Amino acid sequence: MYSIKLFSQGLRFFLENENFFEYYRKFLLFIFNEFNQLFGRKFFNELLMVSSIRKLVVIARYIYYVDIKKSMAIYQGDDKYIGDLTIEHNLQGLENFVISPRILILIKPLSVLGKVNPNSNLFGILNPSSKILVIGPRSEDDLLCLIGHGFEIENIRGLDLISYSPWVDIGDMHSMPYEDDSWDAIILGWVLNYSNNPKQVADEVIRVAKPGCLVAIGVEYNPLTDEQITEIYGYAPGGSRSNSVDEILAYFGDSVDQVYYQHDIKSVVGDDKNSELAVIFSISKKNSQKNEQAQTELLNNEAEDNTDYEEYCLKLLNITFNLENIDKYDVSEAEKSLRKKTYFQEIFSEVVKDWAVNEKIPLLVEREQFLNIIDVFNRGYEHFIKNSQTPPQSYQAMRLLYFLTDGAFNNFWMSLYSLFYLPYDLNTAKEFLMPSSQSQAESIAKEIQEQGYYVFEDKVSSEICDRLLDFAYSMPCNINIHNPSQPEYAIYQKEQPKAPTYHIDETKLIENPIIQDFISDRFLLEVAQSYCGSCVTNRNTSMWWSTSILNGEASSRDAQLYHWDGDPIKFLNFFIYLTDVDTNNGPHCFVKGSHLTKPISLLRDGRFLDEEIEQYYEQDKIIEITGSRGTIIAADTRGFHKGKALKSGHRLIFQVTMATCLFGAPYNSIELNIKTVKPSFLEAYKNFPYTYQRWQILH
Repeated sequence: MYSIKLFSQGLRFFLENENFFEYYRKFLLFIFNEFNQLFGRKFFNELLMVSSIRKLVVIARYIYYVDIKKSMAIYQGDDKYIGDLTIEHNLQGLENFVISPRILILIKPLSVLGKVNPNSNLFGILNPSSKILVIGPRSEDDLLCLIGHGFEIENIRGLDLISYSPWVDIGDMHSMPYEDDSWDAIILGWVLNYSNNPKQVADEVIRVAKPGCLVAIGVEYNPLTDEQITEIYGYAPGGSRSNSVDEILAYFGDSVDQVYYQHDIKSVVGDDKNSELAVIFSISKKNSQKNEQAQTELLNNEAEDNTDYEEYCLKLLNITFNLENIDKYDVSEAEKSLRKKTYFQEIFSEVVKDWAVNEKIPLLVEREQFLNIIDVFNRGYEHFIKNSQTPPQSYQAMRLLYFLTDGAFNNFWMSLYSLFYLPYDLNTAKEFLMPSSQSQAESIAKEIQEQGYYVFEDKVSSEICDRLLDFAYSMPCNINIHNPSQPEYAIYQKEQPKAPTYHIDETKLIENPIIQDFISDRFLLEVAQSYCGSCVTNRNTSMWWSTSILNGEASSRDAQLYHWDGDPIKFLNFFIYLTDVDTNNGPHCFVKGSHLTKPISLLRDGRFLDEEIEQYYEQDKIIEITGSRGTIIAADTRGFHKGKALKSGHRLIFQVTMATCLFGAPYNSIELNIKTVKPSFLEAYKNFPYTYQRWQILH
């Protein structure tokens, strides 16, 4: 603190010299213009994420506006709800440049709810132009921090009882100088406890918040009395004190919609006399008069909307007629398939856009933003058709559309796609695992549709498990799978594991004749086609060891925390345990039904702690699948799932992913020498080219 004061005093001396200030201002302007041309505005904004740089900016701007412009102002209105000594406390903190990093507890998760991918222009609930109000920022640090995290200063305002900044309005949070429904996000960083009437603050926040507005609140947990605080610090600012997230949310009552993030504390631990509470939630305004008026206007516009919707339905009906006509042509089945594929490529973009415009789908973003994401997806799919590669931004758009619509986009896409890419007749496919039964495959697919997973009654034989175990023990495995540019290989040693996982290269797997039998097994193909409603393609084949080197500590990178998969649009994973699996050595865990719908708070990318999942799902929905070696599991891993962290032993698992198409995450192309290919697999390769389209068998 002394060094900051010394720096500020020196800076004041120079800035108060008019000539120096003018040269200094021109120099900074020159530097800014030069760097802006080289790097753009984003470069300067992101520098503000560095706390030391942000503090220098805060101090320089404070000195300019307070010492030179003399712009300090103090609220002069009614103070009946304002805690005693609040203004004095904040003036003292401002003059001493007290800048706390704890605002990041709110801004970091808030920015994650905005940006979906820092390298993408796609955004979630918030975007750079969202209007954000910061209540009680004191200095400009909170606002600069928001700029550093990607939000635009033109849309950020502060509200405080004291202000020197052109970005901060003078006002009382109990009676804000803003119109109803003004803000997309409101941040109350450690100010609620300075109020003698926090319920009035909550009512004002609800009034000025737009429907769906995100509210981020941080308060200090402190069970001490005012007298005890005064004894320690010399004074107590006063105001009501909230010591749990539940108490904070209670002020907002029925207006709390979804809680996206919270950090609570139930008791003081050890000698720690205070801690931080934080919560981020959205505002529901279902009962507001303005919302009722909006609903009335919506009803009045339904007649006009119905006309467009009828045209949309007629377009869909016309597609089915055209497909029927193609089926009537006196041409080969291959030619019919080609014509359908060409027709799909011609119409899919328009149909997807019509669906996005006409279907009444609850969204987490504004419809215009949703339509922009649809356009990114469509352009990417057109590129995929021509180049067999998915642009990264289109892959992100696909993932984003999944959770912005809670899976409705994927379901519509499949209903359209399956009209054109019909399932194969698998009569020529070979049986390997078990006798094939179309009716049983459909029954299994139905059960997966209902609960998200299925455990087969039949198991892989001990003989086959033994042969694959011997294979896995002898193959060099990649123990640095998360760094593709620097693979590191080692043969798995049960007693001396070097890494949490050992992965066998896919090409080596496919050369194994047993694996070729697995991936061309008729019954697995029938289950996958029945579930997806279309022909399917082999997207991935993998086998890996999981070890207990971390002694039960979950590895996020090795998928040992809950997550959902979104690499393709629709797919089915088959897992086979090749070692016995109990609760201590890595069972597959799945949240029953979570592939169908998810709570809004969990509709996002990333990993999820057990506590987050347990907050929204009953214990009987969280399934832990144990089993002896040979156990076969089919799962739609768009549902929440994980491989449980190993406390002891090890696990060897084999996985096959069958997807509707290869659009999505990058995938590997496979080249095989015909000498390593079984005749039965070569026949499947020729008969079902769509299924094995990423492979090439070389003569």
